[in-house]
Amino acid sequence: MTENPKYKATASADMTRLLFQFAARQGVDLHHLETMAKIDRFNLEERIPIQTYAIIEREIQKITRDKDFGIHLGETFVALSKGHLLFAVMQNCPTIGAALEKFFHYHSLISDTTIPRLFHKNKTVICTFEPSFPHILLNRHHTESIFSIVASILKRLSEGRIQLLGVNFQHTEPESLCEHHRVFDAPLYFAQKTNSLLIAKEDLSRPIFLANPDFLYAHESVARKLMTRMETAGTLSGRVREVIGKTIARGAFPLLEEIAGELAVSTRKLQAVLKEEKTCFRKILNDIRRELAQRYLRDPETSICDIAFLLGFSEQSAFNHAFRRWTG
Repeated sequence: MTENPKYKATASADMTRLLFQFAARQGVDLHHLETMAKIDRFNLEERIPIQTYAIIEREIQKITRDKDFGIHLGETFVALSKGHLLFAVMQNCPTIGAALEKFFHYHSLISDTTIPRLFHKNKTVICTFEPSFPHILLNRHHTESIFSIVASILKRLSEGRIQLLGVNFQHTEPESLCEHHRVFDAPLYFAQKTNSLLIAKEDLSRPIFLANPDFLYAHESVARKLMTRMETAGTLSGRVREVIGKTIARGAFPLLEEIAGELAVSTRKLQAVLKEEKTCFRKILNDIRRELAQRYLRDPETSICDIAFLLGFSEQSAFNHAFRRWTG
């Protein structure tokens, strides 16, 4: 995978840790990988530049000489990541189709190098994976690792009942297809126009046996927050969200003037930049209050009156009116 440095694609710290775990299973010297990538695996930033991740990946491949590196990497990722937030969301969805939609919606929590899409064509569902940025080039092993992850997840969630209809690869056919047949168990097509997985539409309605709606709600609430934090990282609106959250947490009501002062900008400048970022102070405040209200309402020991107080409303009726407006 190569990238133009002007684009800031990233991988998550979780994904990077899983990569180190995979390397450890292969007997690779982890200290050597840290030295090569100039990182400390025990003290990672939330997001890792994709160039750094790619350095580690290439070095593991070079040391192991694994000709099917991507397939084995994806397969191992799924085995190691049973407790990962994204997979926790997926395994608590009611159906395979709902789980796939969540995977595509929250996949950036793992890596934002690709954009997955679902297309329906007659009785077939086509899952495609394209580079997020025009100058990112996906090599064979990166594509195969993504496909291996999706195929392994589908197998696990359906308890082996889903069989892919086909797999399309843009790269040319490798020397051996033994591992491809083992993992994908489907017709394989190489030198195609797109990278895609083909699934029977009827398989999307298959139920997930251990799905729990309460767990889904809890895990997805966290996933949404992480996505918001990731999308607003480095923006003024992201910093405003952070300061508003801390202000509410200490029992105070966030005022525009005070938040601007804490961020060392004028109120006029703050409002102007937020407008450029297609938001405003009131929207950010209401979004945070709505998220907190929905979390508090899940706790049977927290009364409506307490929630209104915690969110800075003068009385319960004002909170009731606001909540109806937020939720429609």
